[in-house]
Amino acid sequence: VIHTFHHYSSEAYKYNIDKHYYKRLKTVAMICSYLTFILSIFLWISIYYDHIYYYLLTNNLQEKKNKTIITSEWKSFLFFSLKLLLFILCPNPFTFKVAINFYSDFYDIHYEIPLNSILTSVCLFRAWFIFKLYLVLSNSYTQRSFRISKINNIKISLMFPFKANMESSSLIVNFFLFLLALVVCSYNLRIFERYLDFVSDYNLTNYLNDLWCVFITMTTVGYGDISPSSFFGRIY
Repeated sequence: VIHTFHHYSSEAYKYNIDKHYYKRLKTVAMICSYLTFILSIFLWISIYYDHIYYYLLTNNLQEKKNKTIITSEWKSFLFFSLKLLLFILCPNPFTFKVAINFYSDFYDIHYEIPLNSILTSVCLFRAWFIFKLYLVLSNSYTQRSFRISKINNIKISLMFPFKANMESSSLIVNFFLFLLALVVCSYNLRIFERYLDFVSDYNLTNYLNDLWCVFITMTTVGYGDISPSSFFGRIY
């Protein structure tokens, strides 16, 4: 629903679709953009406190409650800043009517993509939290792991449970990553390719076609029956 037009789609006239349908869709999309923006604020707060808690835990500073730990190491602070910047970008009501002009050298045409659709593409990288949750809940990321690491003068990070799970259950980890990549890449493909459906005839507005295109690309050399034609679509 976030994928909104700042004007009525030409398909409404081409297929005689009631224009009031797009008005109702626009209203729902506006509400969704407000909800997304509000939820993103809570996400930013959780990222901040997650960063603080992690470094209090890894440096055994629970009793100090020193929140200035966030700036103690420039590398961690840089990573925190980049992560926060990435998650600040989200569909919001302030960019609801903004559209970006693109040029397709393949079809030699200009077309527009709403900025909120592009920000939706950025939001999909939040799927990282799903994988992070899997790592944090694993048996390799516990208080005992932290104690053993501290005894051996090793600073534990999320790479530790990742490597441990790759060693003990590599099939599950690889399958999990494959599913995440499949969902994220296929939906990104839909975002950037659906606006070229009127010239490509691939019907990538249909999400199942996007899933098929990404699946055959990831598992084989691709059949060529469906292929992206935009710059960002080819990247994904």
